[in-house]
Amino acid sequence: MVGSYIFEVARRNYGGKNYWMQDREQPVLVTGEPEFSISIFAFDKVRGRIQNGKEDEIPYYFDGYINAVEKGKETGYCATIV
Repeated sequence: MVGSYIFEVARRNYGGKNYWMQDREQPVLVTGEPEFSISIFAFDKVRGRIQNGKEDEIPYYFDGYINAVEKGKETGYCATIV
């Protein structure tokens, strides 16, 4: 549920489309296509936060996504945030 919440906050604020990644058995949100492409795998990050504690901070992760989207808008940057 937390991963879905992160996706929805990202989508509502920055746009994007959800896809299912069969090899990872989880969804991915891709923002910016076709001008740029920033992908996030929030379920992996949430799982890491639960297992590892504070070292896997969700706000820091989301800030990285925001920075990548802003860079993508300016330069056409492509990245996957994991």
